Amino acid sequence: RDHLLGRQHFSAQANGLRVRASVFEEQWARPAAVRFIQVYDYTPTFRSVDSVLAEENADPYLFAWVYENEQINNIIDPARLTIGLMAQGGIMVPMISVMDSRYPWFRPAQGGAPARSMYEEVVAFFDDVGGRVAYGSGYRGGIAGVSMPEIFALSRTGMTPDEIITAATYNSAIACGAGTELGKLAGGYPADVIILDNDIRFDLSAISRPLYVFLDGQRVKSP
Repeated sequence: RDHLLGRQHFSAQANGLRVRASVFEEQWARPAAVRFIQVYDYTPTFRSVDSVLAEENADPYLFAWVYENEQINNIIDPARLTIGLMAQGGIMVPMISVMDSRYPWFRPAQGGAPARSMYEEVVAFFDDVGGRVAYGSGYRGGIAGVSMPEIFALSRTGMTPDEIITAATYNSAIACGAGTELGKLAGGYPADVIILDNDIRFDLSAISRPLYVFLDGQRVKSP
C-alpha cells in the first residue's frame, strides 16, 4: 500500500497536482510529512500521555485540566520536529474551530501568554517556522461564507490581520492548486474584490461586513 501511495504522489506531482490529506492525529502527521503531502487539512493532535488517557475515558474536563496545568512545552516540544517537516513546502488548512469543538483543550492566559487552545499553539508554531497557513472552510453548521470563530482563532495564534487575509485568499488558492489564477490583486488575476466598512487591522470583524462585492470586475453587491 505504501508503495502504491508513493507512486500516486509522484504521479500527481508530475501532473502539477497537490497531494492533500486530512490529518487529525499525531501518529499520522509525520508519515504524511515524509510522504510528500503538500496540503494538511485540520490540525494534528499532539498530546501528553495523560491526555491520551483522558480520551480513552471520554473525559473532556480532564482534557482541559491536563492542558491548563501541564507546561505547554511538555506537549508541544515532542511535536516540533514533525511540525517543522510539515512546514517544509506544506500548507495547513487548520479548521481550528472544528478541532476545538471536538476536544476543548484550552488554557487561560498566564505568564504573559495569551489564552489559546492546543490547536492554536500548533498552528502558531507551524506559522513561526515558515509553514503556509490557509483559511479552513470545513466548519460545522453548513453556513456558507466566512467563519468568524475561525478568523478569531487564527488571530489568537499570533497571526497578523494581513497574514490572516493572505491565509484566506492567496494561501487558500495555493492549497486548491489555483495560486497562479486566484487570490491576488495583480495583473492577470480576476478582479474578485470585497470592500469592507472598516480597516481589518483594527477591526477583524469587518470581514463579515462587506459593503461592496466585485466579481470579475463587475459590482454584484452594494448598499
